[in-house]
Amino acid sequence: SWRNDICFIADYGDQNLHFTQAQKLQYMIDTGYQEYNRQKIYVDAFPRASSGNRYPEVNNTIDRMMGFGGLIVNYTGHGGEGGWSKAGILDIPMISSWSNRNRLPLFITATCEFSRYDDPSLISAGELVFLNPGGGGIGLLTTSRLAWADPNFRLNKAVYKFMFKRIDGEYYRIGDILRLAKTDQNNGTNIKNFVLLGDPAMQLAYPEYIVETTVVNGVTVEWYNTDTLNAMAEVNIQGIIRDFYGDTIKDFNGIIYPKVFDKDVTMSTLGSDNSSLPAPFDVIGQKLYDGKASVAGGVFNIKLFMPKSMATYIGYGKISYYAYDTVNLRDAHGYYRVYTGGVNPEAAPDHDGPELSLYLNNTDFVAGGLTDREPVFLAYLFDEHGINHTGNGIGRDITLTLDDDPLTTVVLNDIYDPDIDSYQSGWVSYPYTDLADGKHTLTLKAWDNMNNVTEKTLAFEVSVDGPLMLTGVMNYPNPFNDITHFVFDHNKPGNNFDLEIRIFNINGQHVRTLRGYSAADGLSITPLSWDGTDMGGNKLGNGIYIYRLYVLDEQGTQFVQTSKLIFTGKQ
Repeated sequence: SWRNDICFIADYGDQNLHFTQAQKLQYMIDTGYQEYNRQKIYVDAFPRASSGNRYPEVNNTIDRMMGFGGLIVNYTGHGGEGGWSKAGILDIPMISSWSNRNRLPLFITATCEFSRYDDPSLISAGELVFLNPGGGGIGLLTTSRLAWADPNFRLNKAVYKFMFKRIDGEYYRIGDILRLAKTDQNNGTNIKNFVLLGDPAMQLAYPEYIVETTVVNGVTVEWYNTDTLNAMAEVNIQGIIRDFYGDTIKDFNGIIYPKVFDKDVTMSTLGSDNSSLPAPFDVIGQKLYDGKASVAGGVFNIKLFMPKSMATYIGYGKISYYAYDTVNLRDAHGYYRVYTGGVNPEAAPDHDGPELSLYLNNTDFVAGGLTDREPVFLAYLFDEHGINHTGNGIGRDITLTLDDDPLTTVVLNDIYDPDIDSYQSGWVSYPYTDLADGKHTLTLKAWDNMNNVTEKTLAFEVSVDGPLMLTGVMNYPNPFNDITHFVFDHNKPGNNFDLEIRIFNINGQHVRTLRGYSAADGLSITPLSWDGTDMGGNKLGNGIYIYRLYVLDEQGTQFVQTSKLIFTGKQ
């Protein structure tokens, strides 16, 4: 869905000049192309560092935005060969760290000489945006010399006159956009300072088709009967994928990613500089839902649940769509303006938090088991009213904490992966590195959409340098009547093992031996299986059996453990 996002960044100072210009540019998108979601990073809306002329939250926000990617990043303000703004909100080390190579935006930089490309003694910051092998931008409409704010803005504005225009259903290519914008302005020498770094024949990654909402809560969508999405209510949305001429794309099959946003919120710049003035501006509202649903034959049906903590006054919110055809590799986007607010008067009480299932590396992991120093935490989350993974409500985030140390707490909202066609369940996955040997815990905390919380802790042990250790020795299913599988975890990643399982009846008679070889594959083994037969292949009687596991590693260390199972197969 990054192809729906356009980010406007404005410098501080100069009597709000750059802020005002950015506001006028984003207004063109907000009024003419509402299928795109605008993000605003205005320097003077962030707190200034206690010492020095720095705004560290701006740097962090730009880095985070680039991590998600976007269609366009538009900067207005001061700049130079080393980056943006006297406050250093973008510099060469930041650009070099970006790793968004599959989500590359077009940069529009209405600033000075950010992309001086003809000085062999240096590589400018703008050039590095384009040349960064790990990420950056797909291209830049940018300046290579000193330029003036007013003509910069007029040219920037002219770019948007052609950026989203279609001719016979086709968008302009980047080179044509800049050519037409310069011709439109004809503002003297300043236009010569604006250049394109990139392929002039390339189109931006515009979604090809249009997502249209047709039915909300059983009512056909018309301009005069917009429904209201209430807090604590289930919502059903139906729609189609269509082309530029209104025809349904009946061979569009894949996934749609709907996002529901609450009403716009008014914020203000802070006036933290002598030449900056406090000024109000609107930003897109709190994200209320972010999920996935299937598309078949160009038609979709989405069910979602509106959170209890949404703003209850009624006003216009927005449903934003991005859809991808996984068969024909094409996409679509769209939006629907809908009222949000009010409370569902029939909402049933709910005091139970989400159900959490915690693992390491795979779903066979048993609590207290062994792992290496670089495990991947996995969790499955379920709640009948859905998981709050949008940060809706202060402190209501999905968080993960190592060893009860609050300094290790990470917020996992952005990496929650909802199940397709369900607002009730999904997964989180988070990798760790360089964990110390010894016992550890991971504590997951999650909220549902009714503001109920659950915490659950998973204990595990990192043991790499010590002798061979096994945990989680078990067979499943147990009891069994057809076949059972023997598994365990160990602390020797990369090792191969000789395995032997000897099975005895309740009288101590040896009835079967299983042998196997487990190749190196993480910290789990390939299961050994038993079908309840003896040495001759005859089915044994039902009852309790004892088994003894022998494991021999490459260093000649042997581990032995005994357990029991129940066979119910032969009556």
